[in-house]
Amino acid sequence: MPFLNALFEYHKAHRDQRVAVAIDHLRLMPKELFWQMLEKSRSFGPSLAMQSIDDPNAGGYTEYVDTRLSSLFGLARTEFYWSYSDELKTFEVEEVYSLDHLPDTSEELILARYVHSIRDIQAHAFIHLDGAVKIYHRNQYAQHTVTKMPHELKAWKKIQVFRVDADAEIGQVISDDEWSWLIGLFYQENTMVAEYLNPNFVNEG
Repeated sequence: MPFLNALFEYHKAHRDQRVAVAIDHLRLMPKELFWQMLEKSRSFGPSLAMQSIDDPNAGGYTEYVDTRLSSLFGLARTEFYWSYSDELKTFEVEEVYSLDHLPDTSEELILARYVHSIRDIQAHAFIHLDGAVKIYHRNQYAQHTVTKMPHELKAWKKIQVFRVDADAEIGQVISDDEWSWLIGLFYQENTMVAEYLNPNFVNEG
């Protein structure tokens, strides 16, 4: 969990302080049974590092997988992708559903949340952020799940939900904390997004 990771990192940085975590005695069990209930999550690709975020060579593709979110919400993975062009870095996030747990099985269309953002690396700040819903036809989604950013199958339609624009030339920027906060709230229950974003604002060492 992101919070426990943050608490652990805090304890490492403040050894002189007492840090404790409560034990839920109702969940105690013999260790040989624990593997049956272990929630598995994993990631592939580079993690977000705020200290090198303005490096044009830092970034690329990363995906997070969480079996708990697959069973609860049908999510197979969350994709994160950084690209660079003309002093600007582009950041994208998209949820990808599992074919075994597609939501709204009676519906012809599948909706997935998507975020797009732009960072001016000369200004060391984000200047654009938007959130949208990508819409796929159900009969095309199997093909979509086997493609990944930046070569993913294009959605049938994309509907923008929110948009924020700033102008670094006149001192308008989206701060790093505001940027992560807005993205995290847009994805809400998807802890894969929080795991990708949050540790870098808790501990950059």
